[in-house]
Amino acid sequence: MIIDLMRVPFSKKDSYMVISELKKEYITKELDAGLYLRTVHGSAARSVVAKLTPLFGGKEEEYTTELELATLVISCGDMKIEVCFDDENTMLFRGSAGTGMKIDFMTEQYKNDYIYDIKHRDYTLYMANCYKNNCRYMIWALRDKISLDQQWDDNIAIYSRLNVSSPDGFMFAIQEVETEWSNKIGKYDFGLCKKKNQEEFLEFLHTLPRYNLDSQERVFLAAYIEWSSIVKKDGFLTRDAMLVTKNWLADKTGWNHCFNAVALSYKDPKKAWDQFIIMFDMMDKTGRLPDSFNDSYVKWNHVKPPIHGLILRKMMKNMELDNDQLIEAYLVLKRSTAWWMKYRDFRHEGLYVYDHAKDSGWDNSTVFSLFPPVATPELQAFLIIQMDVVAEISEKLGIEEDAVYWKKQADKLMDQFLLKCFRNNLPTPIHSNTHEYVDCDSLLPYQILVLGDRLPEEIRKACIEQLKSDRFRTEYGFATESPKSPLYNRTKKYRGPIWAPATFFILEGLDRCGEEELLEEEAVKYLKLVQDRGLAENYDAETGEPIGPSIFTWTASSYIVILHEYAKKHNLT
Repeated sequence: MIIDLMRVPFSKKDSYMVISELKKEYITKELDAGLYLRTVHGSAARSVVAKLTPLFGGKEEEYTTELELATLVISCGDMKIEVCFDDENTMLFRGSAGTGMKIDFMTEQYKNDYIYDIKHRDYTLYMANCYKNNCRYMIWALRDKISLDQQWDDNIAIYSRLNVSSPDGFMFAIQEVETEWSNKIGKYDFGLCKKKNQEEFLEFLHTLPRYNLDSQERVFLAAYIEWSSIVKKDGFLTRDAMLVTKNWLADKTGWNHCFNAVALSYKDPKKAWDQFIIMFDMMDKTGRLPDSFNDSYVKWNHVKPPIHGLILRKMMKNMELDNDQLIEAYLVLKRSTAWWMKYRDFRHEGLYVYDHAKDSGWDNSTVFSLFPPVATPELQAFLIIQMDVVAEISEKLGIEEDAVYWKKQADKLMDQFLLKCFRNNLPTPIHSNTHEYVDCDSLLPYQILVLGDRLPEEIRKACIEQLKSDRFRTEYGFATESPKSPLYNRTKKYRGPIWAPATFFILEGLDRCGEEELLEEEAVKYLKLVQDRGLAENYDAETGEPIGPSIFTWTASSYIVILHEYAKKHNLT
């Protein structure tokens, strides 16, 4: 399968090592476009480690990149360079006759980066000390030789380059070394390593739904995006974690983990639980969840929507929680929901607010065209569901007093929600301080349909009519901002483009409301969009063209869930 390394980096499960293609419009001007070895450790001041320049016939030539299961193949005519992992810390490179590679560590920008050689038995090894990456990398030839080209000036390296080439082909290893090298050189068999990685990936692939042949390539890519985005637990990461991406957002975020958990819940309950609960491992003493975190740092500036109750309810349809998991879910959801009640009802009026658009996950939605805080309808809906779920789990655990309390809280919020968050039976955001309605043409408020039959019939009917009309509905799916809006922008995040998570919630709402015909039409539309245009961060609502430099795991996971939930249920494949 041809792979765009700009949007889908090459890596493997558990590894912090990545190969990406960088282009000047996405990176700093100091770097040339090309292939780069990168790190996704959060402690790195810079993710870029070294430029990798493939050589064919001793020259730089045009090449293609392809993914053969878990192996990267870089080809130019009949010549090719293959890359696979021996383990999460070691990449193996193998080149056919006539190929070579330059490895530039770019020390002209980072004066503390340099390379020194080490003699070990019959090997000459090269340690690249990469200060910018807070790491070191050991490189050695397994077939033929590597030569060092480095200009030293007093106490710094002006540049450092390793050259690899051989008329008969080459093979070398790059190993990440955080502290000390092990003083061991393993016996590496590229073919066996390739087979081992393929088997590991296929094992992961088989835990995800697969349908007809038409969907296989997209499911394969979605599975690869998820599998390769996992890193092993380290630092703040208390469990193996599926990151948003190993490209430009190499973090665990406050809602991305939910989509990942649902996608895994069908056949791999252990991994699903770990991806769900990992965010709560970082909950602070007030009950607040972080906006995002990785192995090295935690960001608290924002939060993300409280979709966890809704997500856990979906997961529990696919997997059974043991008593310890039920207790943990009860404790963390109770604390998280109480945080919203205590800290996000600024005027103590019984409605909850976002203090920034980023809290909603819709960073530039027109819902926030007035200066926040804003009480949005879907926020109330998510919290009502979360309160209901806490009540349900309390009942399962026999904690009747809490079950009664949370049912009352859910009903109380439902009353305030219905009283204050609607105009003409349509969901409308409210500015918390001024009580003004926020006039907007955003799809965001219509996510209230996830409440299903908890909503009065007249409200469900009014919302469904809007979704059936051409207000948001396009040839390719639901636009995040109505194309009729003066603020619509076909390529500007949540001002128009079609997003997988937005589609996920609208389809979930249609399903909960029993709108099978519209659900089937829109599920088919989204699956066809992915089939025809590929997985993307988001899509132009007018043309269906993919938008965005990366493909995030929330896209991959949402696609897998939509395929599984609606394609299977409604026989859409």
